[in-house]
Amino acid sequence: MSARILWVGLLVAGAGCSGGEKGAPADTGAGGADASDGDGGVDPLQWSVTEAGPYRLGYLLTETTYTTALGESRTIPVHVWYPTEDLTGASVSYASLFPDPLALGGASPAPPLQDGGYPVVVHSHGHWGVAGGVAYWAERLVSQGWVVIAPDHVGNTFLDGFPSFSEPSPTVHFIERPEDVSAALDHVAGADLLAGPLRTDAVALSGHSRGSYTAWAGAGATFDAEAVAAACAGESGEFPTGTCTPDEQAVFLSGALSDVRFQATLTLDGGFRSIFGDTGQRSVHSPVMALRHADSDGTAQGEFDRMDGVDYTWVAVEGACHESFNLGIEASTFAPCATFDRDEGWSLTATYAFAFFRHSLLGDDGAETVGILDGSVEVNAAATVAHRAD
Repeated sequence: MSARILWVGLLVAGAGCSGGEKGAPADTGAGGADASDGDGGVDPLQWSVTEAGPYRLGYLLTETTYTTALGESRTIPVHVWYPTEDLTGASVSYASLFPDPLALGGASPAPPLQDGGYPVVVHSHGHWGVAGGVAYWAERLVSQGWVVIAPDHVGNTFLDGFPSFSEPSPTVHFIERPEDVSAALDHVAGADLLAGPLRTDAVALSGHSRGSYTAWAGAGATFDAEAVAAACAGESGEFPTGTCTPDEQAVFLSGALSDVRFQATLTLDGGFRSIFGDTGQRSVHSPVMALRHADSDGTAQGEFDRMDGVDYTWVAVEGACHESFNLGIEASTFAPCATFDRDEGWSLTATYAFAFFRHSLLGDDGAETVGILDGSVEVNAAATVAHRAD
């Protein structure tokens, strides 16, 4: 992954140029960016998941309005990263605080490499999070022709919470989160924003921290009726306000928050949610990968043990912090993780996520990809891989 410099300060996106750090495409050769399918065409599955591809990181910000399951009109910003061959573009800053020196605002989209369109990842940010955090590791995917989409979960973004980050999230927020990712996918798939269609048969859903709840719900985890009732009564703490309306309770139990288009699910340092009960997470309609910091309290092992019937890969990273898989800056200190290098965290996340997505969505059974997923190919000495088949 290209080196990045991340500053924290009140920096507003301007119209200057950015992206010069990206440089030339990745080296050619085995797994390099000029890999061919043998007939003179390009076969991206021959490119190494550990290397950058030939494209730079285009970026645009759009918005969509949709009607929620509760009949309310909701408008959300939608961030889109896409492959481009442009060398320059407008400077980009997420939440007006986190510049991305590799992103090229308003760059011209490169056409998809495959006739079916762009493979796509939809991402859910964490509690009081920044949607743009995904770009720091997902740049690898975009460089090889993928599109990444991330909605702002309005009411629960970094700017919504700043400076106190103390307001409890209303129960409707847990309905809106999975609805937001589906609406964002609908919007980009239906709008004339890129240079070709999205492959809606090849969509991954990822989520960081509370975004992992979004990922489980969108992937089809079923809500437990008793657990929902307890949350609505304030007995479990799952809903911070400890209340919900009968209509909200009905939505959780209706199955309406699941979206079958999400065929691979990635959770980034997000724990088990009791609202799904002991077995609800087994109802997902996709394979799951969980990237987490070291399992100090047994929570990750407990989740792994209960995943009977699910194709589930658990990657534990010794020394990683909560934001090692995301923005790279810990909210408690506004500084990078003291025990795990920030660039290593982004590169590790990109490699495991990309291998998982290519294998799950595009049928990549190459030796490198499979070896990364079964742990026989070392990505980072700090990472340990465990897998259970469905």
